[in-house]
Amino acid sequence: MTRVLAVSASREVMGTEHSLFNVSDHLSARGVDMMLAAEPGGALEKGWLDRGLRFLPLTVPSRQGFRPNTGKGYHGIPLLASLPGKTITSIVRITKLVKHSRAQVVHSNSLMTHVDCAIAGRLARVATVLELHDIVAPGIGRFVMGVAVRIAGNAIAVSEAVRDQLPPWARRNVVVIAQGVDVEKFSDSSATAGPPRRLGGLSGVPTIAAVGRVDPEKGLHVLISAVAELRASGQNAQLVLVGSPNKDDGSYQAHLVALGERVLGDALTMVPQVDDVPAALRAVDVLACPSVEEPFGQILLEAQACGVPVIATSAGGPLEFIVDGVTGLLVAPNDSHDLAVGLGRLLGDETLRRKIARAGQDRVRSRYTAAVRADGFARLYRDMTGG
Repeated sequence: MTRVLAVSASREVMGTEHSLFNVSDHLSARGVDMMLAAEPGGALEKGWLDRGLRFLPLTVPSRQGFRPNTGKGYHGIPLLASLPGKTITSIVRITKLVKHSRAQVVHSNSLMTHVDCAIAGRLARVATVLELHDIVAPGIGRFVMGVAVRIAGNAIAVSEAVRDQLPPWARRNVVVIAQGVDVEKFSDSSATAGPPRRLGGLSGVPTIAAVGRVDPEKGLHVLISAVAELRASGQNAQLVLVGSPNKDDGSYQAHLVALGERVLGDALTMVPQVDDVPAALRAVDVLACPSVEEPFGQILLEAQACGVPVIATSAGGPLEFIVDGVTGLLVAPNDSHDLAVGLGRLLGDETLRRKIARAGQDRVRSRYTAAVRADGFARLYRDMTGG
């Protein structure tokens, strides 16, 4: 067995942690023993232990990137000046844990641990791979990420868009392994018996939903405006936003509430982050992903696996697995009118909705499963260790 120590800076389960969960379920059968080092006491530890896998407590100093979440400007000097000391502390702790665990591979799963793990891997003399989930703002952040990739020697990008943000001198160290879905969990056969539960406050009204982080880069304000335009054109529809802030301090969510009250009224429902994502997806008619630039779009795959038609912006990862008009619809980013037109096409044409839903579901089941992704991970680990 190849012993892999995955490292996360989180204690809760968000998109990147779900990604790790999905692949971990299949690695043992492929000769990989994956351990997880993360902040103890949260849902991440519980979920990992529930899978019967080894969990190692790791507390690293809390840090932010060079830029605010808006991607504009830089943080102040006091915050930036604190980064080197905190990073050194994190490197020391991870290095000790790598040696203690006798890992053969260190796998960084968080943006804020990439530099730490790259250097810790060198110090502990073990193979290291960085899993790149994020598209960061142009500037020093991308340069530092590229340096981390070169130090580590290996990286996994969830999409070509994520890989191509790196400086050209760092890209040759990166392999693209697309996200995957646990198709059994999201298949129709796992749905609860009886009539499906519906989301939204308006009975009998078609439901459009966005599921995931409530942060500015997700473009949810554009979606609210698009649904308002759709309703103004005479198409009956309601919008449900499912999720909670992660990077944002909650001010963006407050802005969405105020905007929704003004332009949608009771046609907008806000739902906190849910544990049963398949049930939430089966309770809607269309899944929308209006991100300004989406690194991949895992929720789109999950909706497709559930047989739900999807619409996304033509920026980033969705371009790589959504065929416009065949497995989903693609619209211009930051364009509420184009999004409204696309939503109108889906809600106004049941035949198109069914055709797109079926084609999307078939493609996910054949090409974007968690098992396929685990195959890619296992091959990379073998290549890294000479196994």
